Amino acid sequence: MRIRWTWLALIVLTLGAGLGKQAFAIAAELDIKVLEKRIERGTSYLKTQQADGGWFGGYPTVGQTALAVTAMADGHLKLRADDPAVNRAVRFVLSNIQSDGGIYSPKIGLGNYNTSIAILMLVALENPKHRRTIDRATQYVTGIQKKADPSEDSGSGGWGYDPERKKKADMSNTNWALEAIAAAKQVGVEVDPRVHERALVFLKRCQNDPEVNDLAYAAANPDGGAIYRPDDSKAGKVIIRGRQGWRSYGSMTYAMLKGYVYADLKKDDPAVAATWRWISNNYTLAENPGMRDAGLYYYYVTFAKALAAYGRRTVTDEFGEEHDWAVELGQMLIEKQRKDGSWVNANPRWYESDSVLVTSYALMALNVVHEQLAARERKADDK
Repeated sequence: MRIRWTWLALIVLTLGAGLGKQAFAIAAELDIKVLEKRIERGTSYLKTQQADGGWFGGYPTVGQTALAVTAMADGHLKLRADDPAVNRAVRFVLSNIQSDGGIYSPKIGLGNYNTSIAILMLVALENPKHRRTIDRATQYVTGIQKKADPSEDSGSGGWGYDPERKKKADMSNTNWALEAIAAAKQVGVEVDPRVHERALVFLKRCQNDPEVNDLAYAAANPDGGAIYRPDDSKAGKVIIRGRQGWRSYGSMTYAMLKGYVYADLKKDDPAVAATWRWISNNYTLAENPGMRDAGLYYYYVTFAKALAAYGRRTVTDEFGEEHDWAVELGQMLIEKQRKDGSWVNANPRWYESDSVLVTSYALMALNVVHEQLAARERKADDK
């Protein structure tokens, strides 16, 4: 049985010269078989870009290589080590295991970022022989969580790029760490519950909501969304009624939602409810809300994973329109795929001019879409 999903045209809303809340109008069907072919094309493109076992920027890096393998191992294709490209990549990643259990290059650093994504890769491969490596890597990640007294350090409970070189915690690195920990728990790794208790302190301190955030800035712009780290937003400052605050933005708000789900907060928890209110009021795939096209593909993959984890099929926007987010995201990414199978962002911020990085993000997002549609298909077949 094959399901076709039909959806109505999206209304274009532009804000000045920017992209606006919906960038274009489309009336189309999303066929799961077409989706699979696009995933296959994107995977073929990634394979053509592999060098020395890894990927990214002229020399292989652990994080980018692990992202690419995760994109190929999850979802539709489920490639494993018998695939030559995957085999070379996994060997490269594992060659970077350090004595502390982390998986990173000491020369490059970024221990948390690289190790967290390597954990996602190893869990996706579903090979029991990696269990010990996953366990040690998870202990490394939980061990570098910031554990200072929250009254003395606003970043307490979060993670940064690297415990030595980049000491400040941020929402993005905390997002990767919490996702890696959740994946490791799925294969039986035991994690101290205090890790999530500490993480919740940090997540809430990145939320523009004085009901859950005890820092003064949260009262200036109490929209429920998230920023990069306490008292710092990549979307910039805002002045509301004479008070300075920070502008919430999409990728960090969805990262926060995902973190709340992993920490087992319920949908009616005030922090989660405020996050969902922001998502409903700012629903869009035309841009990374608050950032326009900066970090757009990181936004797409975080959007997809967060909404899948949250467990809602639709989002009702501020105008009362209900959106089947998986269908809309799948169609959006199909429209954006280039003829060679790749994706790229015209905005180079955060390396999104690199087609390998962006194609990995796009494939990871499409794998989530595929899982959503395949689950619906199975449910329909059971009736």
